[in-house]
Amino acid sequence: MKKIISTTLAIALMLGVFAQENGATNQGTFSAGARIGIGIGLSEPKQFMNFANEEFYLGRIVGMTHNSEVNFNIALYGNFAFNNFLSLQAELNFMLYQGYDMRMTINTEGLAPSPRGFDPGLPNPAHRSFNADLSYFSLDIPLLAKVNLLGGSQNNASFGFLVGPHVSLFLGRAEFWEENAFGVGGERDTYFDIDNSAVFGLTAGLFCSIPVGPGRVVADFRFVRDFDALKARTTTTNNRFDILQRSAIVFSLGYQISF
Repeated sequence: MKKIISTTLAIALMLGVFAQENGATNQGTFSAGARIGIGIGLSEPKQFMNFANEEFYLGRIVGMTHNSEVNFNIALYGNFAFNNFLSLQAELNFMLYQGYDMRMTINTEGLAPSPRGFDPGLPNPAHRSFNADLSYFSLDIPLLAKVNLLGGSQNNASFGFLVGPHVSLFLGRAEFWEENAFGVGGERDTYFDIDNSAVFGLTAGLFCSIPVGPGRVVADFRFVRDFDALKARTTTTNNRFDILQRSAIVFSLGYQISF
């Protein structure tokens, strides 16, 4: 993966040098902007299911399905253009409500009554299904090389690709929300302490922008992939486990102004 990042950044740099040698303008232009967007998680809850099979207080999980979790993001960024073709962009991306929705099926056969409300006297106690949701927040800090394939000045539209590494800093604790599968007690919340404070990954995608007013309207579509899994600890047993290794697609829209 490191070789892929290094090769891509090298290609971007070569394109920038080529553009500069061919009379590109806008050298040294700095701009700043803000974006809002939505994302769709692509991760599967296999890692969480492995943990839950050992630790879940209601019984062994015998089935799990999931839906893509829609999340939201707010970003602030600064961009330095070396020329019309190549720029370097640093960002602060607040990623909200990441995770996944799940439908879990629990086998409770042979369990004693649970202090959290399981009653083996209920009809068909051996198998119960319920909805659950796992979510967490993070601050992503990518450093991206952006290559404008159209070239042109600040007064023209742009289109190109972006790529670079990111570090994801986890904020707060992971929240696990669940329905009560056994008809008592209503909904429940459980919080997991995040065990790794930061995870590195790769961000890559496409962008376009058009001049509007004193600045530019910018849209981008990107793929975000972490190199390691989000790890957490239970608040009761303190056991360490993997929640997910994030993969997501993100679409965002924003506005930037040059100085």
